[in-house]
Amino acid sequence: MAKMARRNMTYAQLNLYAGIISNDGVSEGRFNSEVQDLESQKRYFEAMKVVNRAIDSFHNGNEFDKFSNRIEYCVYPLVENESQAKTMIDILSQHYPNGKPVISLIDSMHGHLRFYRQIEFEGMTEADKPLLVERVNSTGMGPMRYGNNPNEKGMEDFSWKYSLFFFPKS
Repeated sequence: MAKMARRNMTYAQLNLYAGIISNDGVSEGRFNSEVQDLESQKRYFEAMKVVNRAIDSFHNGNEFDKFSNRIEYCVYPLVENESQAKTMIDILSQHYPNGKPVISLIDSMHGHLRFYRQIEFEGMTEADKPLLVERVNSTGMGPMRYGNNPNEKGMEDFSWKYSLFFFPKS
């Protein structure tokens, strides 16, 4: 669904991780899904193929093949890696059938593609946040606990601040 169609819709966006992979020849620049000219669409779909191929390679046990060049995970991820992201998607899909996995492209720069691996939950509002947070925490996967110290509540809150967003913004 295009972003313009979602503008007036209520939904939540859960960022599982921000990833970086080799751009495999995709031209440089930011991605904007609202730009509809043919060249931008072609570049967008080419980048999506590269990201999907990297994710598929990870799940097929070929994390270091020449296409994926390995997924690098950026700071403050909700999960440790793509394997945990897939598990989180599967678990949350059981509880939230309106949740769908999303890949949001950021840009192609200096030979790399940056993207977000997310789940979007149509119809979810901030009132649903406590139950969603409880379900995510019950998986034991997120948010990342730095140093595995359960007393690092401030760090956990910090991770949620960069992982869970509600739209439209009030």
